[in-house]
Amino acid sequence: QRDLCFFSPPEQVDLVTLSYAITRTRDWVPLLENVERMLKPDGVIAMVDYFVGREWKDDPRENPQSTLSRKFWPWKMAQDGVFLSPDHIPYMKDMFETLYFEDRTTKIPYVPFFMRPPSCIFIGRKV
Repeated sequence: QRDLCFFSPPEQVDLVTLSYAITRTRDWVPLLENVERMLKPDGVIAMVDYFVGREWKDDPRENPQSTLSRKFWPWKMAQDGVFLSPDHIPYMKDMFETLYFEDRTTKIPYVPFFMRPPSCIFIGRKV
């Protein structure tokens, strides 16, 4: 098992995909910095994960999250080792050129339909 914070492929790669990896890592900044090092120039990062928005939207295309959602989901998810931070997406948008971003809610098995945590898809390019 290798930790993505320290993994180094033999040569730089064109694509890195992350599926629910950032929120499962308490110290996520080194993970993203390593992903940036792993990518070739113009390489692409594709990520899907849970997220919690900031109180004030950085991007008018983002859907607003209620105060209840921004408080409840980080608390609830932390009980299962999932660590939501309002800094995940802004940090990625500063680090990579945004090619695609979509925020939405996600179904979770055995959880009522009206309780869906926020999630997102981010595709970015190393510049």
